[in-house]
Amino acid sequence: MKNKMYKIIQIILLVILVITSGFLIYSLVLFTGLKKLYINLLIFLVSYISLFIGYIVNKNYRLNRPKRFLVSCILVVIICGIYGAVIYLLNGVHSKLNFFKKEEIMYKTVLLTFDDKYKTIKDVQQTKIGIVDDEEDIELYLLPKKVIEKNLLNENNSIIKYNSIIDLMDALYNKEIDLIFINSNYKDLFINFEEYADLSEKAIEVIEYSEKLENKSIEKESNINEGKTLTNPFTFLILGVDSVSDVNAAFNGDTIMIVTFNPKTLNATMFSIPRDTYAKIACGNRQFQKINTSAYGGAKCVKKTVENITGLNIDYYIKINFKGVVDLVDALGGVEVDVPYAFCEQNSTRSWGDKTVYVNQKGLQVLNGEQALALSRNRHSASEYSLMKKYCPTFTEGPRNDFIRGKNQQLVIEAILKKVKEIRNVNKLLEVLDVISKNIDTDLSTNEMFSFYEVLENLIGAKDLELVNIQKTFLRGYDMNVWEPNVSGYRYAFFNYKGSMNDIVNLMKQNLEITKPNIVKEFSFSVNKPYEQELVGNKTYSESKLPTVPNFSKYSYSQAKDWANKNGITIHFINYDTNEELSNISGMNFVSQSMHERTLVVKAGNTLNLYYANKKVEEKPQEQETSE
Repeated sequence: MKNKMYKIIQIILLVILVITSGFLIYSLVLFTGLKKLYINLLIFLVSYISLFIGYIVNKNYRLNRPKRFLVSCILVVIICGIYGAVIYLLNGVHSKLNFFKKEEIMYKTVLLTFDDKYKTIKDVQQTKIGIVDDEEDIELYLLPKKVIEKNLLNENNSIIKYNSIIDLMDALYNKEIDLIFINSNYKDLFINFEEYADLSEKAIEVIEYSEKLENKSIEKESNINEGKTLTNPFTFLILGVDSVSDVNAAFNGDTIMIVTFNPKTLNATMFSIPRDTYAKIACGNRQFQKINTSAYGGAKCVKKTVENITGLNIDYYIKINFKGVVDLVDALGGVEVDVPYAFCEQNSTRSWGDKTVYVNQKGLQVLNGEQALALSRNRHSASEYSLMKKYCPTFTEGPRNDFIRGKNQQLVIEAILKKVKEIRNVNKLLEVLDVISKNIDTDLSTNEMFSFYEVLENLIGAKDLELVNIQKTFLRGYDMNVWEPNVSGYRYAFFNYKGSMNDIVNLMKQNLEITKPNIVKEFSFSVNKPYEQELVGNKTYSESKLPTVPNFSKYSYSQAKDWANKNGITIHFINYDTNEELSNISGMNFVSQSMHERTLVVKAGNTLNLYYANKKVEEKPQEQETSE
């Protein structure tokens, strides 16, 4: 048996065994974020098996045992095949998870105009070009600055700075400027603004400039997550990118959800913040705006804004492209949802007609990707009801609002988590991870994801996701139409009750073990009435509305003075004809006021001028109210 051919077979098989063993051990080392004891045991087991098999092959060769040598060679081939399959799985999982956190992303800026005479950058001479005055914004300031310098646009053009992207777009519509630098996904950003409904038709892109840069949403220098694991209570922010394009730095923040999870108790809380909620935005010009506009500054801006209004520390964020929900749900083979009502909705590309998504009955059923996304997006006003009736003739349900949509999104997320838990096939797992990796962005590192393994151990043996207690919430508040100077019109806004927000935040703090829970010692129920879980925050709250600027035409001198003093505003009574300050307005006619009626006091400024004339002056007609 000791001939050259057997010797070559022995050497080849042992080399293959050593190589595959080495690759497998390296692949296992990549998963050291899991329990180190398990990984070390697996490395030891692989090393022992490889050495033992190698010893057997060598021994059978030396002792001239042809049959045993052949069996041991076949065993080496089988072991190497198993090693290869495991390496494929481990590397596949690791590469997909590693892609979740995008250290670098492609930033793009577009030079946009409504005038077709500006076809190329060479045509842009003696024009007014607008940019956003935020030196930290990559797509609205830093990249435009590079384009301006590279093409010498600052030599023959006027570069005008604006406080926000909305002010910028408004200036273009009002023809105050000729061109603007804006995010490449501007159509998605402004799709819900009625005043910009014709944007897609009017827009002309003169030039697009892009660079692949470090993801500004990931805070590296002072990363609060450094060394953190998911074995302790944590919070993460789910951001839904309702976009037909890929996950981007700036996006339309249609979904803002805070989730807390306690790995020790397996308790979770889910809190959906309505997109129309008014809040002080933590970036840009830091004004009070609808909270979804914070997404224009990227995930980092939303994260800081949410931290400011809740007082919670957000550990991680997860940004999801809603179009990816379609692919994910389809990859899972559909998800089972207890649909609360029949619904009629556009598909993932916002198309009606034969693309309309119609689920004509409520109840427990399996939804495909388009249906799951449609339920998550479902939010229509009464004005769109006729459109739904056109494409869904038997549709009878009424309009839905942002609060109901938040509940629907929580239902879909729950259903997806349940279905993911049922995955047992390796190829199915890799397929799902591939879909997720293409449609997600997060600041979670791969090792932090691996640290969640100990929690998964408790879940794997469970028959149902009900092992995790998910406490849902509902933010109560009031509606107002407020004056927005940047669009010169009234806009719908939601203002939450502080009591409702406090109740929700207290629940999350208890789950995070920041505060101690209140122990409920009594509980009553009726066998005739199904038990319904309490929605924390969904109580009656008695709170005053945020003050807005009134119409001063009916106010006396003292009443106007009292209002200004109460709100910390300096007031001036001015003669409309002479521009002189008045100390008495008795017998005079009210003309106008510098602060527009129904402007939020927090946005109105510090000085109020009221104008009066001896003769009656014809008042300007009131602007029409608009809503989103």
